[in-house]
Amino acid sequence: MKTWLELSSQNLVHNVTEIRSLLSEGVVFCAVVKANAYGHGLNEIVSILATNGVKHFAVDSIDEAQQVRKLATNAEIFILGWTDKERHKDVVRGNFIQVTYDQDTIESLADAAVHFQKKARISIKIETGTHRQGVGESVLFELLTLLKQYESEIELSSIHSHFANAEDLIDTQYTFDQNDEFQRISYMVFKRGFKPQYVHIACSAAAIAHPDTQYNLVRTGIALYGLWSSESLRKKNIISSTSITLKPVLAWKTKIAQTKDVKAGELIGYGCTYKADKPMRIAIIPIGYYDGYIRQYRDNGRVLVHGQSCRILGTICMNMCMIDISTVPQASQADIVTIIGRDGMQEISAEEFANISDTINYEVVTRIGPHIPKQIM
Repeated sequence: MKTWLELSSQNLVHNVTEIRSLLSEGVVFCAVVKANAYGHGLNEIVSILATNGVKHFAVDSIDEAQQVRKLATNAEIFILGWTDKERHKDVVRGNFIQVTYDQDTIESLADAAVHFQKKARISIKIETGTHRQGVGESVLFELLTLLKQYESEIELSSIHSHFANAEDLIDTQYTFDQNDEFQRISYMVFKRGFKPQYVHIACSAAAIAHPDTQYNLVRTGIALYGLWSSESLRKKNIISSTSITLKPVLAWKTKIAQTKDVKAGELIGYGCTYKADKPMRIAIIPIGYYDGYIRQYRDNGRVLVHGQSCRILGTICMNMCMIDISTVPQASQADIVTIIGRDGMQEISAEEFANISDTINYEVVTRIGPHIPKQIM
């Protein structure tokens, strides 16, 4: 195996325990495992979580939901993304809770419910200010009126929303405003006779920094994988009386494919973007942008070889890139190279990778190719 991920089951369970310690009594912990479990591997992550007492999962698609169901037979599974009508029978068959925000979806799910002679379960997403999926107050109450007509076919199992900026702890007013709006509209839903089992708006950042937004379920995504939503959240956590620790679940490694000497003045890589200013010893490693190794990482990016930092040289290619091993004379073919993770006293975090690439840690891990093998440690 020339490139692989190492997943720490111990760190994953640690993160779950830490986050659960912040939840109020009766609040459900829901693991967000969409996008291939944020690039960590859906099968591997769900298998670990399911055997360690996690019973609620959130995904983006019906295909992900079905995949989770095979691994966690009795789990409660929320589909947070849109599902085409042609797959609504699969939603009802699988007893999934489908996000809903339009009349057509309700009517289609009702038809599927009649077909299987069982209720379809939905979660209406309330628009509170993020302006992605969701409905505002006027449309919401039209849908509630419609649900009264389909009370034999449709169960309103959940209402939810999503924060736009919960990880910003410098200016929190928008988060507070969204929460107030969600609370107000949720109250009106209950007042109209509906009793959804789950009421939720909190993501990782909100669950950690704003306990009053937990309601009776929190959707934990990035923190589950040992990563912080923002630097301000990490810093606030350190000084908090309820401080927790998060441990990265993922390490990304590859091996040296070849070593070679380069003379001063010679050019390295596509576009001739790097010119050696002195004699160098370089290594070629079999990882590139096909694997999710972002091309923007090239200018200041580095890897670890034998516990030493080695910079990337030239443009990152589709399936390989070049690194400077001039200061690591013992480096040779098949030696391990750490892309993300720790080697000796050195560590490269997803946050460092993100900062250099002008992106966020979410994207760094989520873009890791699903074809890369995983090892559960």
